[in-house]
Amino acid sequence: MQENEAIEQGEAPRTYGSDRTCPICFLSASFAITTNCGHLFCCKCICGYWRYFFPLNPVQCPVCRTPVTLLIPCPIEGEVESNSEEAGLNDNMLVEYNRRFSGERRPFMDHIRDLPVIIPHLLRTLLSFRGLVLMSQCRIILCLLGLFFYVIIPGDLLPENVFGIFGFLDDILIVFFIFVYISIMFRQLLGAGNLHFGWNINGEHNQ
Repeated sequence: MQENEAIEQGEAPRTYGSDRTCPICFLSASFAITTNCGHLFCCKCICGYWRYFFPLNPVQCPVCRTPVTLLIPCPIEGEVESNSEEAGLNDNMLVEYNRRFSGERRPFMDHIRDLPVIIPHLLRTLLSFRGLVLMSQCRIILCLLGLFFYVIIPGDLLPENVFGIFGFLDDILIVFFIFVYISIMFRQLLGAGNLHFGWNINGEHNQ
């Protein structure tokens, strides 16, 4: 009954770390994942829901009905180390789902809608070096450094002192498209199985 009401009302997306209650089992999320629409579930719950109701297609989020094309792992500290066997089972479900659906062609507007969910997870992952391979780390860092130097260097396509407020448009557009590119790169990493519960926060793989 409570789940149906949540679905009909369309709850606002959760933010990471604010509420870790799974809307399917109503318990604290175990091996939590966040969907591309920003809702948090137990990995086992959302994958079981997918296999039962949508085995051939991306699952629709039980909260807001958005097609889920990406599952982002959000384990709490110590969860993986103390439950390595269960972590392995959740890894298999997570990687299987992301490999099947995160690489699907999607409208450009969908990538824009994903930014508020993907960018915070990307930065958190990059700073902790959880599971990003070295080459991918370098590519993302180079993008962010290029963006930083572009913003602080005086030279500009549309100088602000000539075009006024319109001179900021090229800066805003470049910043926006770089973040879209980085978010797409992050999706590709997830789809390739390069970020999952089996990586500890030091970037080493748990067997």
